[in-house]
Amino acid sequence: MNHDDYLEHLGIYYSQKMKVLAKNPQFISCKGDSLTSKKVFTETDKDITISCSEKKQDILFIVTLSKYIHKENEIQKLLDNLNKSFDSKGYNFEVLNNHNLIKDYDKYSSFKTENQQKIEEIKNKYKELYYNHITEKIEGFYKNRITLLKELNLITFQLKNKAENYIDLRKKYVGLVTQLQNEYLEFQELIGKITRNEDSIIITNNQKNPFIKVSDGSVKIVNENYEELLKSNKPKRESKKNNFNKGDKNLTPEEKSCQVVMCKNEVYETTHKKDFRKWALKNHPDKKKGENTEENEKINNEFQIMSDCNDKGILCPESKKKPDKKPDKKPDKTPDKKPDKKKTPVLKLKQDKTDPDEPSPETPTPKKKTLTIDDFKEDMRVEWQHRGKLIQGTVDKINKRKKNKLMIIWDNGDNKEVEINKLKIIEG
Repeated sequence: MNHDDYLEHLGIYYSQKMKVLAKNPQFISCKGDSLTSKKVFTETDKDITISCSEKKQDILFIVTLSKYIHKENEIQKLLDNLNKSFDSKGYNFEVLNNHNLIKDYDKYSSFKTENQQKIEEIKNKYKELYYNHITEKIEGFYKNRITLLKELNLITFQLKNKAENYIDLRKKYVGLVTQLQNEYLEFQELIGKITRNEDSIIITNNQKNPFIKVSDGSVKIVNENYEELLKSNKPKRESKKNNFNKGDKNLTPEEKSCQVVMCKNEVYETTHKKDFRKWALKNHPDKKKGENTEENEKINNEFQIMSDCNDKGILCPESKKKPDKKPDKKPDKTPDKKPDKKKTPVLKLKQDKTDPDEPSPETPTPKKKTLTIDDFKEDMRVEWQHRGKLIQGTVDKINKRKKNKLMIIWDNGDNKEVEINKLKIIEG
């Protein structure tokens, strides 16, 4: 696995551990396991392990940690070993060998060479990791700086000769100077103070990273299904349709009481979102206030019960829906038309007096007055036809810009616009 996989599994390990330490019941055990077998997190200097129990066969994956050493501390340990010598007595084997006082000089020589090689390896590794990186940064910084300075010199020359695009050149000049300053400050933060001589670049007061990576981290996947096992143990919410098809005999007492409440307030399975919202807007404790504390508690309890039943998906079955009351159709009083009999023409004489019941042709019948927005006032009672039903309400704030519609507070708690030509003012 690459370095990204190593970091990803480190994140998974500590994310799972945080959830368990926070005592989140959904993550204490692996998915599908009982709460008695909890996840186990094992940490050593070399690796970290996550498993579903203390058994070895339940291990999910093992992360072998990257190994780092501190440059100065490690070199100091090796120097101390050289000073103490391989027998830890601190004798000077060079002097003793010159006087032929020891026989195991070869062991000392190999021990000394081995420790010196380790010190050189650490120094070379540190130089490779740090100075090569710094050298690339320095070269890139100065190459870019030389390019920007050449461009600045050209713009300065053009400004002195008062070129036509003088204003644009000034703006470009200021932008380049700002860019040079920002790059220099960023570079100082990265490598410290810089002084450049004729032949070399000297870095002073630089805070170098003292650690060296000796070996890369790795991941060993023991259980290929670990991602699924580490998921939440949260139970799946039953589909609301499951409760609709239950027979009354299979319902629990809680479901029966919920159905009674839902049917009472007309919250049905097929239109439960619209029905519950309509009921909640009208009966919310913030809107519906009782006359005393007992009534307020009753309103709060009823709203809580309705909310719980709605969240659990226990609604009123469609089979118990009350039929809509539709107005009975009045029978037609118009008699069946009989075929016209042939009438003999009768000559009628003109009468001097006209029938008083018949309107004269000269005076037309008065037309019904159409209402406008000016005919309405706030808090005025009105009524109108909506889906075959007669609805009543109260006029809310009047917006003169909307000449064809009015905002009406319906008696069922809704607040909607209604067209003026549908409205009728209730007198009294």
